Amino acid sequence: MRHYIFVYGTLKRGQALHHRLNQKPLFNTTISGFDMYTHPNIWYPALTKGTRSVIGEVYEVTPLKLKEIDEVEGVSTGLYVRESVAIIHPRTYVNMKVFVYLKTDVKGWFPVTKKIVEWPLQPSAS
Repeated sequence: MRHYIFVYGTLKRGQALHHRLNQKPLFNTTISGFDMYTHPNIWYPALTKGTRSVIGEVYEVTPLKLKEIDEVEGVSTGLYVRESVAIIHPRTYVNMKVFVYLKTDVKGWFPVTKKIVEWPLQPSAS
């Protein structure tokens, strides 16, 4: 059985942990109903349910790879939780489920206030 994951931060192409996926994404997409957070002393972003849209990449992974990514995301320690989210494939328009990793506690984190967010954050135009 194959699974699909939506990644929005350090697992994306060109980011610090992409080597854990080591493949090209199936496609890029935007998911709505989430907020991204940053922390001044932590190098990775966090996502929670919310009101904004987040740009990311979708990957197809094996059950073994999914378990590995769970470890990377700290699922067993409660750092993140893996939740299923319904999306529409941007090319085929077919409904599909993807897993997304959500932060369980953002106390001390700062919300990114852009309506559509992509990591890494780009400076706002002045």
